[in-house]
Amino acid sequence: MTDTLYNINIERAILSSILYNPETFENIASEIKKDDFYLRDHANIFQVMDELSNEDKPIDEEFIKKKLQQKNEYKEDILLDIHSTSPLSSTGAYLQELRDKAIKRELITLISTINEEAVEKDAPANDVVDKIQQKLYSITSRVGARDFRDSFEIVKATLEHI
Repeated sequence: MTDTLYNINIERAILSSILYNPETFENIASEIKKDDFYLRDHANIFQVMDELSNEDKPIDEEFIKKKLQQKNEYKEDILLDIHSTSPLSSTGAYLQELRDKAIKRELITLISTINEEAVEKDAPANDVVDKIQQKLYSITSRVGARDFRDSFEIVKATLEHI
């Protein structure tokens, strides 16, 4: 994947911001989800931060390390990279960038799904359109789009093209 679909530095900076200022976690977690992270290790750390928050435990290096070790997901170099990244004073634009890149990756996955369902599985067109509409709804609901007539037309045109 090209760097237009992910940015490891932004992921590190967001996680670093949480690590250095754990009070920001809830606000950040309301904007993004673990699957928005491209690097699986970053997603695992974000998930652990969420678990710690839900358990009313400190979101700090020791508790993160302990939880990751329990799951056999601890990688010291990843945590060191996050620690060595400067925390952000304002995360808004970075969170938007992370979400945008995640949505682009979801759209690429949708393209693969269209090809798989319509061509490889030779599923009935109505079934394919229904499945694609559901996935497209899931993606577009994250960006606030609510007009699905255009989405239906896009899916239909894509299937015709395939």
